[in-house]
Amino acid sequence: MKTGKRAAALLAGLLCILWMAGARGELTKNEEKKNGKLVRVTWMDETGAPAEGPDGYAIVTYTRGGGTTTETYFDAEGQPCEANGGYYGQAVTTDGKGRVTEIVFLDSNGRITMNNRQYARVTIAYTSFGAVRRQSYYGIDKKRTMVPSLGYAAFECEFRGKTMTKRTYLDAAGNPTDGADGYAIMIQKVNKKNQIVGIEYQHANGSPATCPDGWSRSEITLDKKGRETSVKYYSADGRLTDRNTGYAWEETVYPSDEEERITRYDLDGKPVERAEGYVTLVRIRKNGRIVKEYFLNADGNRVPNANGAGALTYSYDQDGNITEITEEPLGNE
Repeated sequence: MKTGKRAAALLAGLLCILWMAGARGELTKNEEKKNGKLVRVTWMDETGAPAEGPDGYAIVTYTRGGGTTTETYFDAEGQPCEANGGYYGQAVTTDGKGRVTEIVFLDSNGRITMNNRQYARVTIAYTSFGAVRRQSYYGIDKKRTMVPSLGYAAFECEFRGKTMTKRTYLDAAGNPTDGADGYAIMIQKVNKKNQIVGIEYQHANGSPATCPDGWSRSEITLDKKGRETSVKYYSADGRLTDRNTGYAWEETVYPSDEEERITRYDLDGKPVERAEGYVTLVRIRKNGRIVKEYFLNADGNRVPNANGAGALTYSYDQDGNITEITEEPLGNE
């Protein structure tokens, strides 16, 4: 297709999209409450009539009892409606602390049904301190079922103190299985203070596995104050890897509690110049917030970044949100 025709086709497509958006109009959401609790939500068009909302239905109603809230979906005519997830409603159960412990997906008659991800129910168990300990997926028959998009039927977590030390993906029979991300077990190694000092991925048979980020094992170095000074990554065959990022690891030194200097190194241990035009990033913090950054070359001398700034200063509002970033020329320090 020639350039002119391609541009015309793109313009026509854009105009069609804009026309459709205009024809649909703006949607508003009306919430109805009873005794302070939400009982009905209706999506409405510009005329105030019920209209299909972003999740595929126009109306959702809520009923409660025994710690379970059941939400049911309807179309603009008030008929049962299938939501985008492939179900007509869901029953959500929470514990005394408001944590979700079970979700059951429902068909148009209010009976349990399989959703589009091929499970009908999910249960969640927690530790005494609120972390997820186990999450399981079930079919209509109340038996654990493998979820194709996840590659497992459940996962379980182990802890030392409040630090997770292991997460294992399980098949329907409760055996370790390689999930969709390519591993069955993730192990977090901790020191005596329960600080994480390494992460390792394994297949179901215990052999080294590669995570989606392209590495199998990491080693985390901490200083005496527990601050991270470096993280090195290794492949499944035990070799140091740069994960196709252009550097093998970052090393951080802390000249003071308010200053940190971050340098990247290649597989041979040589400093790497960043695309931003410097080797070492220096950060100055105040009350835990970064207030200034400046840049050093391999010799430790101040240099401008790729945009020509010698330093960046950060301003915050009272809620801790960045309100301004100011570029300072080199030599103004």
